[in-house]
Amino acid sequence: MSYKKFKEKDVILNTMRTHPKSEFFIFDAKVYYNNTPTKGGKFNGNTILSVGRHNGQYTGYISLYEYNIDRNGVQNPFIFPYINKNTSRTSFKTAGDASAPNEWSGADVGAILTSNYPLSASITREWIPDPIEKVAGPNCKKVDPDIAGSPHEACAIKRRHFYALKNKLTYNSIRSHHYSLSSSVTPKDPTSNGCRGRGAVGSLGAYDCNGFNKEGQKLNLISIPSIFYGKTIKPGTVSLKWYYTGSLLGELRDTKRNGELIQVSGAFSSSQGGMLGGNHIGAVAGTILYDEGFILLTGSWNLAQTDTIGLLPAAARAYPQWIYWGAGANETGPAADVVNKSTAHSSLTDAAFTLNFEGTTDTQVMTMFARTAKGESNYSNNPTYQQFGQETVRVTSSFLYEENPSRTIFNTVSSSYTGHSASFERQVYISKVALYDNSKNLIGIASLATPVRKKETQDLTFKLKLDM
Repeated sequence: MSYKKFKEKDVILNTMRTHPKSEFFIFDAKVYYNNTPTKGGKFNGNTILSVGRHNGQYTGYISLYEYNIDRNGVQNPFIFPYINKNTSRTSFKTAGDASAPNEWSGADVGAILTSNYPLSASITREWIPDPIEKVAGPNCKKVDPDIAGSPHEACAIKRRHFYALKNKLTYNSIRSHHYSLSSSVTPKDPTSNGCRGRGAVGSLGAYDCNGFNKEGQKLNLISIPSIFYGKTIKPGTVSLKWYYTGSLLGELRDTKRNGELIQVSGAFSSSQGGMLGGNHIGAVAGTILYDEGFILLTGSWNLAQTDTIGLLPAAARAYPQWIYWGAGANETGPAADVVNKSTAHSSLTDAAFTLNFEGTTDTQVMTMFARTAKGESNYSNNPTYQQFGQETVRVTSSFLYEENPSRTIFNTVSSSYTGHSASFERQVYISKVALYDNSKNLIGIASLATPVRKKETQDLTFKLKLDM
């Protein structure tokens, strides 16, 4: 079979954009992804928890390749990646506890470097009660005193994740001043003419009229891995809901599509001075970084008249506020929340939370048109293509090899009459289309579900699509 080259218009490259939906439900210190329940297994016992790995018994996770699913390390040991240390200085980008000494202490060549499976992802919540808190200790290093504004000592910042986002928050402040680290702009409450700002502080009835300063606020940082949204989170699709004993207390949406998470629903209360969530409809309770997958919640007004929900560690209870959204997320996963069933009050189960959004995924698609014209592709290498029982070789000796030039092709044309042979017509059945590169290396095969008949008098085109 001869090769046929694709012409200029036979290959089309385009981009397919999709918006996959994701839904997370948080309840009882567990996260559920897209309403997927807990999946049990034969070996997923407590041993999984003790070694810090997780499998189907953990919910809310996406496991890359589903390695180590339903394994407990005893009856069926965990699989793990490894490489031999050599002079090429090859190493893992991230190393496990067992391989770290081999990589950093200068072990001999030939040492085995290991890492861990599975690789997984889920949303995580980080409760930041004091963003400027630092950890002092002997590891604090001096900072160049000539640098203007630098502290005398550079100690480890306890809430470093917030500080890692400072530049990005400042950059996005061109969209909205709510991204800013500090602002003197305080919107007015639409119902009471009072200062709404970042919400109530302290007891009911106390408003903050002095703008805001994120470095001095209580913050709630929600991290969404990119595997759930792809390129970016689609603006206008983000929704956060807070439920108390099954009733909806409030919902946040990015209705303006500029990253502001605006409260769109909530309960009203006249007995508490109009302080509940319904009086804060239209208020901004946080911001979202669409490209990076971070949600920063700062709204601190009360959404209900009860403070009996165990939203804080050390069995402390608090009024439901947006800064406590998602309390208890990932209690037993790799990134555990400081609020969990062992530290929080039993009333933690009164609260439930949902997060919905759509991602944006761009997939490069190559469309190829494999064409065969009349009189082409009319021969087959299949042994059944020729009449059965014919002599293949006419003459063979030490000086001559000659095949039978009179071999006949098997007539595959069926007749409408019983016992009658239809007139011969050259035709083949195409079952596969092979793709080759410029060096004639086979790079792919497209198999047809049903072979397609190709007559000698026909033009035929096969449309092939390949996601890059």
